[in-house]
Amino acid sequence: MLFRSASDSEAAVYLGLMYENGLGPLARDEIKAVSWYRKAADAGNAKGMANLALMYASGRGGLPKDDAQAVSWSRKAADRGDATSMNTLGVMYENGRGGLPKDDAQAVSWYRKAADRGDAGGMRALGLAYANGRGGLPEDDVQAAAWLHKAADRGDAKGMSLLGAMYASGQGGLPKDEAQAVSWYRKAADSGDTGGMSNLGFMYSNGRGGLPKDDAQAVSWYRKAADAGQAIGMSDLGFMYANGWGGLPKDEAQAVSWYRKAADAGDANGMNSLAFMYNIGRGGLPKDDAQAVIWWRKAADGGNVASMRNLGVMHENGQGGLAKDDVQAVIWYRKAADGGDAASMSKLGFMYNSGRGGLAKDDAQAVIWWRKAADAGNVGSMRNLGIMYENGRGGLAKDAVQAVIWYRKAADRGDAEAFAALKRLGK
Repeated sequence: MLFRSASDSEAAVYLGLMYENGLGPLARDEIKAVSWYRKAADAGNAKGMANLALMYASGRGGLPKDDAQAVSWSRKAADRGDATSMNTLGVMYENGRGGLPKDDAQAVSWYRKAADRGDAGGMRALGLAYANGRGGLPEDDVQAAAWLHKAADRGDAKGMSLLGAMYASGQGGLPKDEAQAVSWYRKAADSGDTGGMSNLGFMYSNGRGGLPKDDAQAVSWYRKAADAGQAIGMSDLGFMYANGWGGLPKDEAQAVSWYRKAADAGDANGMNSLAFMYNIGRGGLPKDDAQAVIWWRKAADGGNVASMRNLGVMHENGQGGLAKDDVQAVIWYRKAADGGDAASMSKLGFMYNSGRGGLAKDDAQAVIWWRKAADAGNVGSMRNLGIMYENGRGGLAKDAVQAVIWYRKAADRGDAEAFAALKRLGK
C-alpha cells in the first residue's frame, strides 16, 4: 500500500495500536495490528518499524519469534531517531540476541541514546547498568537512583518497582524510607508490574512501610503476581499455602505445586523450597534426598545461599547420593557464608574449630566466623563465643564478663545450652 502523506502512515500505526490493544470499537487482533505496522514500516514510518520489531521479538501477531528480524527493523527505526528501537537494540546487545554479540558496552551506548531521547525503558536500563557497574560504567548507586527516578516519573512500571527497592534499602543517596518504597511498589503494581505486586505482598506480609501486617493482602498480591507469570510470586504463594496463612488452608500439596511452577520458571527460592519438600517427604512427594540434591544444586547455581548451605550439609553427612566429603562441605559452606548466610558462617566456624574439611584446626578463625554469624543473628554462634571467652581460646582473653554477655544473648533467644551455662556460672 502506498500512502500519499506521512500522516497516512501515522494513521496506519495508530490503527495497529488500536488492534493490538483492542481499543475503541476494534476487537483485539494482533494479526491485523502486524499488518498495519508493516504497511507503515514499508512506507518508512519509524514507529511502524519499531512496533513491528517488538512483534517479531515476542513472536506475536502471527509472526515467528525472530530476533534477527527484530534487530533488523529496530536498527532501521533507530537510524530514523526512534528511541524505543534504540532501547530494543540495547536489550539485544546486552543478551547477545538476533545475531548480535553479547556486548554490554554497546548495550549501554544504545540505552544512553534512548534515554537521552526520553525513552523510559532506556532510562531504567541505564540505571541498572550503573547499579551493576556494567558496560564500562562505574558501579554508582547515586546515578542508578537518578536514572530509575527519571524512568519512574515517566511511567515506567519496572522503574517504579526498582526505585521502591532502593528506598527500601536506602541506596543511591536515598533515605531508607519504607513508606516511599510502598508508594512506588503500589504505583508499579497498579501499572501491571509483577515485581511491584510481589514486593507489595512482602510489605503486607511483614507489616512494613506503614502497612498493617495483613497476610490476606499479601496473598492477594502474590496471587496477582503469580497469575501474571512471575516466578517469585509463585514461590511466595507456595510459602503461604505451606503455612496456611492469609486465609489459605494449610495445604502442602498446593505449596509443592506452586514451588514447582516457580522452580520451572527459574526461581531459585522455588527450587530450594521444592528441594526441602523432597528432603522431608511432604506435600505428596516421596522422601527423596537425591531429588533434593538435584534441586538444591540448581538453586545454588542460581545464587540461593540456603541451597549452598544445604549442599554442604548433604556432603558433610553423605546424603542424597553424595559421598561423605568434608572438603566439599567446606567449599559450599564458604560460598554460602560469603553470600551472607549466618548458619553457614557458623558451620565454617565449626569446621575450623574441629580442623575438618581440609582446614587446619584454627580457633582464631573459628572465632572470626562465629562472630560474623552471631552479628548476623545466629544463636549457636553466640553461645560458641561465650564458650571461647569463658575458656580464653581463639586468641581471646579469658573473660567471664564477655562469656556471660554472649551466653545471655543466646539464652534470650531460646538456646538451652546457653541457659545451662548461665545457671552453671550462677548468672
